[in-house]
Amino acid sequence: MRSFRDRFSIPISDSDLEHVPLIKPAPDSREAAYLRDRSAKFGAVPTRRRNVEPPLAVPERAAFAALQPNRPASARSPPRWRSCAPLSTILRDKTVGPRVVPIVADESRTFGMEGMFRQLGIYSNVGQLYRPQTRIN
Repeated sequence: MRSFRDRFSIPISDSDLEHVPLIKPAPDSREAAYLRDRSAKFGAVPTRRRNVEPPLAVPERAAFAALQPNRPASARSPPRWRSCAPLSTILRDKTVGPRVVPIVADESRTFGMEGMFRQLGIYSNVGQLYRPQTRIN
């Protein structure tokens, strides 16, 4: 509490830190003016606003035609291809794709997802450090 008080210059004495009193800014202070301005703009009680943005457009059904179970997969594509193909289709969509961040386990290579690494990269808080095992050099 002491460091919080010091950081924000709150007028509370050390003896009052045990039982912090309610602090009400003076009516003519900057803080009170800010609170009045915000209350006038947004209302005194916070409310949840609905339908602020238009609904997100869903990719056309035709984009997923290659994933239909009654359509045979290519002889060249391994059976595991179907596990990452829906994600890849969604990520390529111009509307939805930029809003999707794939988070995959370390075993994603097992499921044939290494192709997406080259297209999309892998999130890492230290940058893109992934180096494919199949890379030469």
